Amino acid sequence: MISVWEKLVSFVSQLLEPYKYPPNSAIFIFILSAALSVLISTLNRMILDIEKLRRYEEKIRKWQQMYFKAKRTGDKKLLLKAERQSKYIQRLQSEVASERFKPMLIYLVPFMLLFWILNSIYKKSIVVFLPIALPWLGDQLTFFWWYLLCNFAIGGPIQKLFKIT
Repeated sequence: MISVWEKLVSFVSQLLEPYKYPPNSAIFIFILSAALSVLISTLNRMILDIEKLRRYEEKIRKWQQMYFKAKRTGDKKLLLKAERQSKYIQRLQSEVASERFKPMLIYLVPFMLLFWILNSIYKKSIVVFLPIALPWLGDQLTFFWWYLLCNFAIGGPIQKLFKIT
């Protein structure tokens, strides 16, 4: 008897048949990466209080500069001032991390399911042939490595476009 999971993977595999092999697989995964980055950025923009997070991150950054300057120069007064503020800064860091994690609760499970399905479809097959070999990766990448590379290439610019970072 075929499980629900196998039926789902088989159904999606049939839908993606034209995109299973290079170069279509590379284009599909690149577009998927871009679409997911836009979706995540949109969710973050809707859920997060970006201005509050920026204020907190700026306070943290200034405190870190003060602390490292005090350590570097040996300024005891400045170090004492930084140490007095450290609990407050730790609280801010904790709040920033907690806030940034909240949207992940919404998209983590659906994205994990999507990646399990796609990993099942592409398995260990080559999805892209690169014109040059990348260190440690080579010039033939599987789904996982190509998606990761695409995500690094496009995720940052999309986050900047959405003014999340």
